[in-house]
Amino acid sequence: MAAEGAAEEEVVATATTPAPSRALTPAQQKRITLRSLFDQQRPELAKLLPKGMDPDRLFRMALTECIKNPDLLDCSAESWALAIQTCAQQGLYPDSGLGYMYLVPRKNKKAGGDYVKEVSAMRGYQGDIRLARNTGEIADIYAEVVYAKDSYKVKKGLNRDIVHEPYEADDDPGPLKACYAVAKLTSGEIAFVTLTRRDVDRHRASSQGADSDYSPWKKHEAAMWKKTAIHELFKWLPKASENMERAARSIAGDAVAVDVTPVAGSTVPLEPAHGLDGLTAQLQAAGAEEGAAAQGCEHPKVTAAVLAAVPIGQLWPCETCGEALPGTKPADEAAVADSVIDADKKKAGRQGRLAE
Repeated sequence: MAAEGAAEEEVVATATTPAPSRALTPAQQKRITLRSLFDQQRPELAKLLPKGMDPDRLFRMALTECIKNPDLLDCSAESWALAIQTCAQQGLYPDSGLGYMYLVPRKNKKAGGDYVKEVSAMRGYQGDIRLARNTGEIADIYAEVVYAKDSYKVKKGLNRDIVHEPYEADDDPGPLKACYAVAKLTSGEIAFVTLTRRDVDRHRASSQGADSDYSPWKKHEAAMWKKTAIHELFKWLPKASENMERAARSIAGDAVAVDVTPVAGSTVPLEPAHGLDGLTAQLQAAGAEEGAAAQGCEHPKVTAAVLAAVPIGQLWPCETCGEALPGTKPADEAAVADSVIDADKKKAGRQGRLAE
């Protein structure tokens, strides 16, 4: 009887003792630190964001890119501040899926000879097209690449023209040999530029880090050829309005410098030489993350309603710990039925195991 009583007391103690808190992983801790850095930069971002651009969505998409590419979490805090403000200034969200703006980690050599990993906000050719369309003066703009087996002819002079018939067989069309960009203005005028491989190679040679493992010239070569063509095209487009001038400066990379100085009274000092690890230590020392770090995160800011708006198969980062949470919104009614059936199967399986 004494043994049974002791066993019962042990069961009661086990049932009433709370489960140990879940410790945050280093990646989750860095995402918390990054979110704190974003919040610290919010006052400066408010001056840069164009109408209709949501800063919280900008932050969430940046955190999502960190889930896709964990190397971004090793980049310096100062470079992160500049990258996010660059996205805000140009009015483009960092989303590698849309291709408007990419967050690219790089190793840069500093004055002392040490290498520091930094993140750069790099606009894709789709982002260039978006900026061009936003001027309201371009009715259509596009860029194409030409492969070795394509039929391609350029006619210049008084009656300029491009004739391009892509190679449509199933085998390899061969290497890239040329590219071009075309713009139709709202006035009805049409402008275009053509570039050969020699022209593109000259642009690539002047691009910082073009030969690094992180370079889009290696991962997205065709897209970079199109981007180069659009850059050249903008040199020839009329810039009679302020909108066109602003777009031309942004596309040419001659945007106004952004101030990344911490706001007065900030508790999040930038430590570019130590990346997010050094910043994390300072935040923890200041007690900025006391609740989340000590008790673990139960995702208080991500409600069921939020996840219900995210399609199944896609992830949504928790704003507290940065963990990627699966969406629950079915794609269609069939998906709803399937999810209900799956849930019933799982429930039946659990009941069967309990019965055993």
